[in-house]
Amino acid sequence: MPSFFTLNHLKVGLIISLMFLVGCRAFIAPNATSEVHKLRPGNYTVDKTHTRVLFKVNHLGLSTYVGRFNDFDATLEFDPDNILASRLEATIDTRSLDLNDEKLEYRLAGPSWLDSDKYPQAVFTTISATPLKNSKIKFIGNLTLKGKSNPVEMIVTFNGGSDNLLSGHYTIGFSATGSFKRTDFGISRYTSVVGDTIELEVHTEFQRKKRK
Repeated sequence: MPSFFTLNHLKVGLIISLMFLVGCRAFIAPNATSEVHKLRPGNYTVDKTHTRVLFKVNHLGLSTYVGRFNDFDATLEFDPDNILASRLEATIDTRSLDLNDEKLEYRLAGPSWLDSDKYPQAVFTTISATPLKNSKIKFIGNLTLKGKSNPVEMIVTFNGGSDNLLSGHYTIGFSATGSFKRTDFGISRYTSVVGDTIELEVHTEFQRKKRK
């Protein structure tokens, strides 16, 4: 059996290890600010590993069908002192459609729907930015999808910003929501059973480019 002193040594070692882990967590955890006017200006690029691009559509009036795109890119020009000059641009590879159903993915990528071989990208480019209450900004931009362009409104809610010690970049996080009519982009198949309104939902982190 272990001696009394051995048990005490084990307890002390365990306490020290726990204190070290707690200390590391406090060191790594960001001291984030959620107020938009306190976020740092600069040019930002999307952190793809901490981003999800989702879409939702009504199915048969019975449920909400949810899918996502796995391949995308985005940049943000941001200045909290001049929100009106902010610019957001995002590109989605429509071939990266993920529905957890290969047969359905193949069908929706075809000519009757996304026609991904002919139009492999969907692009959103802002034309205006308007500050709102509660750390929100309304971006209005042109969405180009399947060869057609129409204005789409996105409401961005900033969660905060901080130095990210793991990546070495100042990072801001936000969510964005918006919607559009798929028939406006020539995607009109089965509107009697699959909703016309496509809801967009993005959860993301953006990293500020380091100044040279």
